Amino acid sequence: MIAYSESELYNHHVKCEAQQAFELGDISADSRSKMEAAYPCKLYTPHFFIAIALGLLTIVATFFTGILTWLFTQAESSSGIAAFCAFMAIVCYFFLEWMVKNKSYFNSGIDNALMVLVVVFPGGIILSYFQDIPWILFTGLIMLIALLLCLRFADAFMAIISCGFFLAFCFLLCLKSGSATVEYFPFLMMLIIGVLYFFTVKAKHRIKFIYEKCVMVLTVFLLLAFYAAGNYWVINQLQSSVIDVPGAIHSGWAFWILTFLMPLLYVVYGIIKKSLLHLRTGLVLVALAVLTYRYYYTFLPLENMMLVAGLVLITTSYFFIKWLQPSRYGYSSESTFIRPAWNNAEALIIGETMGGLSKTTDTHLMDGGSGGGAGASGEY
Repeated sequence: MIAYSESELYNHHVKCEAQQAFELGDISADSRSKMEAAYPCKLYTPHFFIAIALGLLTIVATFFTGILTWLFTQAESSSGIAAFCAFMAIVCYFFLEWMVKNKSYFNSGIDNALMVLVVVFPGGIILSYFQDIPWILFTGLIMLIALLLCLRFADAFMAIISCGFFLAFCFLLCLKSGSATVEYFPFLMMLIIGVLYFFTVKAKHRIKFIYEKCVMVLTVFLLLAFYAAGNYWVINQLQSSVIDVPGAIHSGWAFWILTFLMPLLYVVYGIIKKSLLHLRTGLVLVALAVLTYRYYYTFLPLENMMLVAGLVLITTSYFFIKWLQPSRYGYSSESTFIRPAWNNAEALIIGETMGGLSKTTDTHLMDGGSGGGAGASGEY
């Protein structure tokens, strides 16, 4: 099912772990070189910025290719547009398989962009030819396509798309189930997301290294989705626009409690379990909870509110720095992750495109010449 060789993926995993251990100072450069030599990896995974640039170039090239194809075919009817989208989807998938097999691209930006296009073009087929298709069936089909691509190419973004369309599928199914289900759909969605999160956490301890990144990204997405399912602003917007039920939210007090309680629970859980993923997610959601309250209620001018928020953050940070000491709870302010080289993006791009910088070996640049006559003799 997987398009890559399992040994290549394992070697890539070992290479990434060795690089991270070297950046943290746990191993020497010689040990890292020996590990890379013992586990050779042919997979091409460029830097983050290079991957983004390659992905954008792929999308632009596909766009102009599609325009030229459309000009030759002159497809204007719904069936013609559907045939054109089907042709482009097949071409994109063919090049995706070819580049993975022959070029060993793995999260290079090109394969990621082609996977997105493979999802987009079938969506164009459905929307152009099957115009009367129910949205619930549309979300289900896109979910299956993204899931197959995720399993085939171990892509984390496809995992997010598949999970997002699955949640949309469940939401539309709740709307079709009757008024009683619509009234309590936020709690049903939270139950569904909670079940997905439970199985994702269980799979994290049993899954192979192949889908490790997919599971990690999916965990963050489910944490955010669980909060969104209980956020007062999100429920209010869905009720007024999608469900078309104006007025106050049923059991609005419960959603206000969830809006402020869930971020705090994430932070507390992250501190207790020493999970930076939950801790950082909770800190981001604390800011979103404050913005949600600010959207509906105002009791201080903006500048005063920012001042109060800054004082609270400083006080809270000082308290946790003093409380979570390394000797007591094992926390440290030192980073345990590789620092991304975002500050040197220009040098990175030049190094990737020009093949590195050459270093001169001439050490006699200032030798020779004479200073007499202030240069009248032609020598310096």
